[in-house]
Amino acid sequence: AKKRWESRSGKYLICLGNEALDLDSAVCSILYAYHLSTLNHTEDVGVLPVLNLSKADFRLRTETSFLFNTLGLDTNSLIFLDSIQHLGLLLAEKRLEVALVDHNVPTGVWSECLPLVTHILDHHQDTFSSQPNAPKALKMKEIVVVGSCATLVAEQFFAASPSLLNSQIATLLMAPILTDTANFDKTLARGTPRDQEMRE
Repeated sequence: AKKRWESRSGKYLICLGNEALDLDSAVCSILYAYHLSTLNHTEDVGVLPVLNLSKADFRLRTETSFLFNTLGLDTNSLIFLDSIQHLGLLLAEKRLEVALVDHNVPTGVWSECLPLVTHILDHHQDTFSSQPNAPKALKMKEIVVVGSCATLVAEQFFAASPSLLNSQIATLLMAPILTDTANFDKTLARGTPRDQEMRE
């Protein structure tokens, strides 16, 4: 993925988490991109996850770093915010689409990409629909209040490609679901039946 991005060739569908890049955003960026890549049969469109912070700051995301290291994921192969120097070129040449996970309106350096959003999976309040320049027809839009965005990504795998849910992917998805729902602590009531179903 990183080599294709650095080659600057072809069209791209970028899968992007929010600027906080907590565990949920990081996992969903990577796995939703993987899910979409299995559905995308057009060779000239690269589906790539972008972790929405600098590589230097990633080490401060201790939960995510620990999980990735434990599972043997090579963070050197990931694309970080400071690896997008040619974003302006892709925008100018209309070679970019954006899939948002764990948020529904692009911010920061991505704010001008709102008209390019084609997919949204998010568990926060819908602010996308009230944006004046938001596209009306998306390929996928699910904004629903659940405990974790990873629940929505897991549902996508179960619906379209359950055979891809190996132990590594299942562990990646389970970690933010348990974290965001406080391990389904009933006194906090952060989990929903949909989160519970994906846990099981």
